[in-house]
Amino acid sequence: MVRSGPPVGAAGLKPRPRDRHPTHVPALAVNELVRRAQAGDEAAFEALYREQAGRVFALCLRLSGDRVRAVELTQDVFVRCWEQL
Repeated sequence: MVRSGPPVGAAGLKPRPRDRHPTHVPALAVNELVRRAQAGDEAAFEALYREQAGRVFALCLRLSGDRVRAVELTQDVFVRCWEQL
């Protein structure tokens, strides 16, 4: 299946462990990033991805019990987010 969308797969972005690369963004900044991403700002979407990917991956891993599947599901989540913006 061919997908178009965010720079998630194309740029090879991967979830970053919080302890190695702290990227916490305050809630007000997250709202601004969402607004900018809705306007088509790929850099803002990337920032949202980097902030949330670890949590999404952890949830997908808990639900699937398989690391490879969890990576696929995490990417699917962010592709759908991009499409819905």
